[in-house]
Amino acid sequence: MHNAFCKSFEPIVTRLLKAIDSDQATTRSKGLKSIMQLLQKDPTILNRPNVLRFFKSKAQDQSPLVRDSVIDLLGKCITLRPDLESDLYEHIKMGITDVAIGVRKRAMKLCKDIYLRTDEETIKISIAKALMTRIKDVDPAVSELARKTFEEIWIAPLYPYVEDDEGKEMPPKAKQMVNERLFIMIKVIHSTGSDRALDNFTLSILQNLIQSVGSLSLPATTGWVLTRVV
Repeated sequence: MHNAFCKSFEPIVTRLLKAIDSDQATTRSKGLKSIMQLLQKDPTILNRPNVLRFFKSKAQDQSPLVRDSVIDLLGKCITLRPDLESDLYEHIKMGITDVAIGVRKRAMKLCKDIYLRTDEETIKISIAKALMTRIKDVDPAVSELARKTFEEIWIAPLYPYVEDDEGKEMPPKAKQMVNERLFIMIKVIHSTGSDRALDNFTLSILQNLIQSVGSLSLPATTGWVLTRVV
């Protein structure tokens, strides 16, 4: 039975890859979703020549339905193969500025997950800068999602360190996390140029950060960052 499945699997994959290149947007989208299901069964599909390049090319498809599906697929690829993160995250990040609201939202959610998982500082900075552009999004839901995302990536991870530590010295792990966030904030502030509205938002996030760990000893760099945004 296993051999029979293997024999049928190959033509199924081939057929789905062809579907992704269909003239019909709905067929392309369904093909991408079906491939995503197959990947959970057999991630080695990603090892096939040109498959990833083919997926990435669909990130600029004319149809928002297809762009949404391929961004979801690329996110799944990173989950299954973390080593693909640096190669694929840029294509997901592009969706943050997509013309379609649904695509922007999905890209922002996936980028949040990547941000929280990755140890790569350059990726964190790149994602934070992209998310910052959505603070003033024309769609209120997207703007609110951007604000909520910054709360989740910059503030929420510190809560476990401060809930029961009133008046105590900040733990080394928490100090490291705060310093990392301050450094990224500086990079993001520099990227906004003279956009006061974005600077003010970053300041509000920083103030929330200070409030969250206010009972603990903050790193000395905090005051310096304040002078950059006040």
